[in-house]
Amino acid sequence: MIWGPVPVKHSNTNSQNPGQRRHAAPVWLRGWTLAIPSVGIALVAATLSVPRATKPETVPQPVVHRLALDATLNQLARRSDAARAQPLPFAVREVGEAYRRLGRTQYEGPQPLDDSQARAWQRLIRSVRSKVGDDVLITLRAVQADMFVNALGVWETTGKVSDELVELGGDFVRLARVNHWWNAGHLNMSHDERWALALLRWTSLAGIIQLEPYRLDRELEVVQLRFLYSHPTVEGAQLRARQKIVERYSELDQNYPLDYSRGVLFAEAGQYDFAAASFMRHLQAHPQGPYAIRARNHLIWSTERAYDLENDDAAQ
Repeated sequence: MIWGPVPVKHSNTNSQNPGQRRHAAPVWLRGWTLAIPSVGIALVAATLSVPRATKPETVPQPVVHRLALDATLNQLARRSDAARAQPLPFAVREVGEAYRRLGRTQYEGPQPLDDSQARAWQRLIRSVRSKVGDDVLITLRAVQADMFVNALGVWETTGKVSDELVELGGDFVRLARVNHWWNAGHLNMSHDERWALALLRWTSLAGIIQLEPYRLDRELEVVQLRFLYSHPTVEGAQLRARQKIVERYSELDQNYPLDYSRGVLFAEAGQYDFAAASFMRHLQAHPQGPYAIRARNHLIWSTERAYDLENDDAAQ
């Protein structure tokens, strides 16, 4: 193989065969094939830049960083394995047994869990923390979350609610059925989401969800929030629940487009004036950002809907 230019014999301009002679294009047409892509790109760009009413449909979801999430889940699994190899202190095991009793009470009782029962468990946790510290309790939480995730797998495989699932999940079975997380013998929940919700239940019931050693890391919290956003538990309060979730998104990610997301949520709820105001705030703060074109188009759409709604009300 020869690299680089090599001498090549070219045919003379005046060919022996007039039929094969290539006619030169007029000067004003030369280079037109190169101009067409540029013109096309310019037309597309101009089209995209022209504001047009489009319906808001999607709230941006934060990215879950897979490597970081896997590292967290592996660490939890190692904690759980270590606790099984070397039993936890008796006082910590007592906390675990009390958690199981709470779960059975929550499963069997038609009413919500009594506050006094939860507070008694929280007092027990505070007492044990003062004696043995946080690390062994965090390990206990990992063990019981691991057992809960395994119990969910048994439920899917056999269709039977085991004692383990009752005691470690409390009213989870009821919630899963009411909110359609459980469908045709299958739990519509990934392995990551199962872990995140198990940890969330344990920590929130313990009343230490804001305590630094026990707070879910960013990846697990995003997994949990994204699941609850996609599977809201209370239809009547869906808007407010999702608003709280996107507000938390913005706390976890300083670049999260909070006002844009609020605009989408208001538009979905039919509150078009609030939607328009949210899109306007987003554009004022980020006139050239990645969501600017969509926010402008959604602003037009929301304003039109608000105007139509106002006219309809006036006509009545």
